[in-house]
Amino acid sequence: MSCPLSSVRSRVMASQAALLKQKEQPGPYLRPVITAFTNTGSTGVFMYKGVEISTSSTSAEAFHRQKE
Repeated sequence: MSCPLSSVRSRVMASQAALLKQKEQPGPYLRPVITAFTNTGSTGVFMYKGVEISTSSTSAEAFHRQKE
């Protein structure tokens, strides 16, 4: 399956917005997720269960290097 980089970025941003909205009113299933999701202190970089999640923009060339 192939998707354009712009589509991936917009979906990641939408997911992040949904998570932040749910964080304001967490339910019983979300509380463990919030506990596992931590800020690293770097702008736009978070950790979720040991996996680094970055919200910074990336060029298409850098994206292709990172995905390999």
